[in-house]
Amino acid sequence: MNNISVVIPTRHRNKNLEECLKLLSPEEQNYPAEAYEIIVSDDGNKSTAESLIQNKFSWVKWVKGPAKGPAANRNNGVKYSKFDWIAFTDDDCLPSKNWLKSFNEAIEANPEINVFEGKTEADRIKRRFNEVAPINAEGGLLWSCNLMVRKSYYLKLGGYCEDFKFELEDIEFRTRVQKDKQPIIFVPKAHVCHPWRIINNRYKVEYESVLIFLDKHPDHQKHYNLSTRLKIITMMSFSLFRDAFKFRFRGIDYALMDLLYEFKSAFVIHFKVVENQKQIRKTA
Repeated sequence: MNNISVVIPTRHRNKNLEECLKLLSPEEQNYPAEAYEIIVSDDGNKSTAESLIQNKFSWVKWVKGPAKGPAANRNNGVKYSKFDWIAFTDDDCLPSKNWLKSFNEAIEANPEINVFEGKTEADRIKRRFNEVAPINAEGGLLWSCNLMVRKSYYLKLGGYCEDFKFELEDIEFRTRVQKDKQPIIFVPKAHVCHPWRIINNRYKVEYESVLIFLDKHPDHQKHYNLSTRLKIITMMSFSLFRDAFKFRFRGIDYALMDLLYEFKSAFVIHFKVVENQKQIRKTA
């Protein structure tokens, strides 16, 4: 039996967090209560989850987050952990009863492995363009909402990169794991549900995160070159027309804005990469 610290970053989503914590209670999880702990790292500023946890989940450890984005918030939660394994999920996820048990079985069957990922699915089929959920039904993605990592390895790797303030920190973490030639075991029975969430007027900063990523991993520039991105945008355009009637045009304004943003992002990244390459040649 392995001792597990579950780290959940949160920010202004107490209703979602409450549902998540209910499913992680000793009454719900098929795992000994003494063998795991729950740490909620809270980046809230307008409100926090501290009173919610004190009143309804006294067995949960609440800690104040650093307010530097989700990557730093996860790292902050790990600082307060006391066990050898770290399980990450998000405040808007619904872990299954056998979530921790399944990860434990995978660890015992693969004692040399440092990183495991669980299965993440939505609660139903998608109904709108502006619904999002980080689906990982077959593995290989290592989304931060459902994974288990040996704490010593996580710390050795440096945790999540805090240069990422909004997104792509999980892709960058996965890239470092892969470059370290570490196997990642997919554990389908370690299942969480991530319900579809509606996004409106989302402030997108993906291209800024991509530039940070490429600065750290310039060997990945081929995945973000202009021709590759334009092919993706073309596929997105076909998908938009294909799904318009299926979704009854619900959220199509978001889809159109998203497409325009991706087009802009492709050229911003392209010219920034070209500029960086010129600077490298000048200093060579």
